[in-house]
Amino acid sequence: NHVGLVVSDIATTARCYIEELGLKSIGDPVELDGINTVVQFLGAGESRVELLMPTSQEGTLYRFLSKRGEGLHHICFSFDDVHGLVERLKIRGVTMIDQQPWRSPHGWAAYIHPESAHGCAVELREHY
Repeated sequence: NHVGLVVSDIATTARCYIEELGLKSIGDPVELDGINTVVQFLGAGESRVELLMPTSQEGTLYRFLSKRGEGLHHICFSFDDVHGLVERLKIRGVTMIDQQPWRSPHGWAAYIHPESAHGCAVELREHY
């Protein structure tokens, strides 16, 4: 579905990817309620990049950026039944960041913890 990148300045980063690499903006930046994050999607052919920027010094995304700097945050795959998938993964012992899918502006989402996905967070997405 997409690759998520943590950035410190979403407008500057989006402008760079658009002007230098020819990516296309997909909608306006969207603030994710309750998690101190703004996201912006960019398109490159059939691929998408999600830019994620913390909006405060609280929350996991700010800690991620402070500790690791800008760069890869997660990869995302689309599924038809994220709720069922999360339950099956938990039964199999997969460590989940989200114990239940949550409603994002772009669909149901849940994250697999990097320790269960060989070092990279994996977002599971089901579009509404």
